[in-house]
Amino acid sequence: MKEQKKIAVFGGGRWARVLLGVFLKNTDSSISYDVYTKHLAEDMQLWAVKNSYGSRVSVSNGVANFLNVNYLAAVVVNAASDHKKMAENALAAKVPVLVEKPMAPSFTETTELIEAAKFNNTLLVSSWVFMYASYIDNFIMHTKDLEDIKEVHFNWTDEFEASRYGERKSFDPAVPIFRDVLPHVMSILSKVLESHSFEFNSCKVSRGGSCVDILVSTSNIKCYLQLERNANKRERKVLIKGKKDISLDFSVEPGVICIDNNSLSGDIHWDLSPGPLEKMVSKFLSDVNAAEIDQRFMNELTLSISQLVDQVELEYLRLLDQWVAEHLHQKEIKMRDIHYFLSELVLGTMKVPYEESDKVISQFLDIACNGQLLKNFKKKFKDVASDRAGHSIIHFIKSIRIGV
Repeated sequence: MKEQKKIAVFGGGRWARVLLGVFLKNTDSSISYDVYTKHLAEDMQLWAVKNSYGSRVSVSNGVANFLNVNYLAAVVVNAASDHKKMAENALAAKVPVLVEKPMAPSFTETTELIEAAKFNNTLLVSSWVFMYASYIDNFIMHTKDLEDIKEVHFNWTDEFEASRYGERKSFDPAVPIFRDVLPHVMSILSKVLESHSFEFNSCKVSRGGSCVDILVSTSNIKCYLQLERNANKRERKVLIKGKKDISLDFSVEPGVICIDNNSLSGDIHWDLSPGPLEKMVSKFLSDVNAAEIDQRFMNELTLSISQLVDQVELEYLRLLDQWVAEHLHQKEIKMRDIHYFLSELVLGTMKVPYEESDKVISQFLDIACNGQLLKNFKKKFKDVASDRAGHSIIHFIKSIRIGV
């Protein structure tokens, strides 16, 4: 490896710890890690000591100084809203970067980040772990014999309060599910269908935005995507429909491939070889030391997915507004769905700090459930269904003054 002996890591949550653990196991003991996390420094330090990494991991709630420390690489796995800023700082210092998805909040910002990497001639990689999954490759081998593919159905659901990698798994409420999950789903479909160009057709929104059904297409193949949080069970399933059907259910890795009612393992050698996350980390570390890396294909895919996400968002916001107006009319409001909507609104749209968000969400919840929210909205706008500018119940909620 290069003479640098340090890697910078931004983030302190569950996934940051999982990813850091893989990096630690796949680098020489002489490589140490500087972890920067604003709110979870104590938790990260306790994790490092508990797992006997204390001598290799230094934790700080401060700011990384790329001018004084010659970092080998940087790993960005903090809040999605901070991905671009942290990655830009590293790229400006010509430090190779691995960024957790979504790489940046929008197509424009993703483009700016990729251009920054080009300008500084520095490696920039998105954390698409399923691109390294052996069971995806094995599934693709079986799809080569398929003829006349008409449809693809992809179900991605996460169980309410699930556990993953030995810890309670949680999502960032500030990031809508399609923005969080589509990079994974579309990267898999790009491999399966050998295309990085997908056209957005339509979407449906339910359960406060925690469930989104999306229809995209490529080469006359319709792809039906069902994305859901707070579901009854975890599901990861791809079904390809043609003259015969073939599916991959990888809800539990390495998954099961089904062809004409015959089932086989997604990877019979799963326990004997490195997993997708370890392969991704090893590839990144290898690329860090490479003289030159051609990133054109991955950049094109990254931008294509980012553009698709932006297109989905426009329709999502319109349909979410309709969902809120319709459900506030109902006598019995499903608290979990309204809470989900308000959490995304308060943290994602209104940018209320996490430490203040619970109180704000609770106040909005009280107003919504006692009927005052809809009553006041209807008083201001007589026609709830009107599409005229300003007649948005979400915009109205944002205008309400809530004390923190």
